[in-house]
Amino acid sequence: MSLEKKSDTDEIDLLDLLVQLWKGKKTIIVSVCITAILAIGYIAVAKEKWTSTAIITPPQLGQLANYPTAVAVIDPSNSKDISNDVFANFVSRVSAEALKFLPEKPLDIKPTNSGSKDSYTVSFSAETAKDAQKSLATVLNTVNKQTSSSFYSNAEKVLEVRMQAINTALDAQVKTAEEKKARRLNALSEALKVAEATNTKSVSVKEVTGLSDEMLFMLGEPALKTIIANETSWPLYLSDSYYSNRETLQALREIKLSDSGNDKFEAFSFSQQPSLPIIKDAPKKSLILILSVLLGGLIGAGIVLCKGLIRNIKEKNPAA
Repeated sequence: MSLEKKSDTDEIDLLDLLVQLWKGKKTIIVSVCITAILAIGYIAVAKEKWTSTAIITPPQLGQLANYPTAVAVIDPSNSKDISNDVFANFVSRVSAEALKFLPEKPLDIKPTNSGSKDSYTVSFSAETAKDAQKSLATVLNTVNKQTSSSFYSNAEKVLEVRMQAINTALDAQVKTAEEKKARRLNALSEALKVAEATNTKSVSVKEVTGLSDEMLFMLGEPALKTIIANETSWPLYLSDSYYSNRETLQALREIKLSDSGNDKFEAFSFSQQPSLPIIKDAPKKSLILILSVLLGGLIGAGIVLCKGLIRNIKEKNPAA
């Protein structure tokens, strides 16, 4: 019996609630209209947000202009994966560029596939679709130039150091050769003096090869004079390494560290060009209007129910 009464009471309360809401429908409608008008006003003044995206991957060696060739000549021992090295530097620069736009952060870069560094998705948001696409392309082009300038600048420094080292080595080799020639001529001159003092006119030895400086006088005065005259006019004797260094130096001098012309330095490849967005990210007009209507309905219903509750309390306590 008590359960039946309770059920009847719940049904009566629910009907009463619906009746109150129906009686207060004007309040609810007004509330919905106010929130809808506010939503429309927000939509009218809110800035639109369009996002252009691009997918980038490491460049091919052919996209790095003459940089790989220059590196191969400058530092033959360099075994780095130049393509991935350049791409990693480019990605880090784009990430640093994104920090400049905080707190709005319209520029964003993240791996296309989680945990992979072979592909990145770069996005840029703006108030129009064309601005988003253009801005993204501009940022990528600007960072590409920065990367190119950085790598070529470092290569120029390494090239300069390498050329200085080779020039130093060549100077040292020439100096060593000059010293050897001077010592040889001095030894021959001393031997000539001994030959003249001992009146050695003809060769007094059978084997000339391996003759020590102290025994050179035994070649005889005429032979020594001839040798001194010849060796004085002879060019310096320079080793094969000297000429190898000169060839390397010439090759380094011919390097032109520039990406001007038809071959441009590209620090990345496009897997997807910057897109022209066709759906804006914000504001979502339909969603905002729907939410505003729901919010207005809830506020209006709340006002109606609160009024009904206050009225019931006054009826139960007329003295209050």
